[in-house]
Amino acid sequence: MRQFKHAYDRNPSKLLFRKLIKANETNAANLAISEHCAKGLVEAIQIEKKKRKRGKRLGLIGKETTAGQWFGPAEIQEARELRDKKERDIIEAKVAKEDAKKQAEIDKAVKKALEDKEKEDRAV
Repeated sequence: MRQFKHAYDRNPSKLLFRKLIKANETNAANLAISEHCAKGLVEAIQIEKKKRKRGKRLGLIGKETTAGQWFGPAEIQEARELRDKKERDIIEAKVAKEDAKKQAEIDKAVKKALEDKEKEDRAV
């Protein structure tokens, strides 16, 4: 490339200019091919990683399982009951949280009323 630059600096001609354009196009094409190959290899690695990833056991009935999971009617019913219990626990937790907020508001109001009464007693 340096030799070409010196030759072009000494004698700028249309032939050398065309040669430069052709070399530039070739380099651009080689770069595009290399980028395409690299992108394809990266995608292939990602696909392979996804294929090799093992799935986790669902543990639908709340027990640790080490073997394959086969669900009969009894296990399905147990899984449904467990799901319903979890939903009930979530709802109960929300209700308990709301009750705690209400109780805190009541306690705050009572405390404020007592403070006001003490202020009045001191003023009298």
